[in-house]
Amino acid sequence: MNNQELDPESFPPLSPDGEKSAPNDPGFVATCLENLAALRLLHHVQVGAQALTMNDKWGVVFRADFILDHDTAPNPINRLVCWKNDKGKLVVTFAMWQGVKPLKA
Repeated sequence: MNNQELDPESFPPLSPDGEKSAPNDPGFVATCLENLAALRLLHHVQVGAQALTMNDKWGVVFRADFILDHDTAPNPINRLVCWKNDKGKLVVTFAMWQGVKPLKA
């Protein structure tokens, strides 16, 4: 791992601004949320607001805000971002302590 910034073109945006709601997909959402299990080994994780949207470039994108037990306030935001790449493989990003608006519940 290096200290360079990630290329913002290599993953969907953290915020769903301008995206439309995607049809409900409980299996996809559950699979995405399962990725919080690794964090649950170290911390209590409280999942907050969630959004399932359609992005023109990335397809269906699931986002969920979450709080870890050591977080004293919900801002800045921790966010899970989950999508499938062009080969259909699930990809997950954890964005910790981000200066973005909370997702709408």
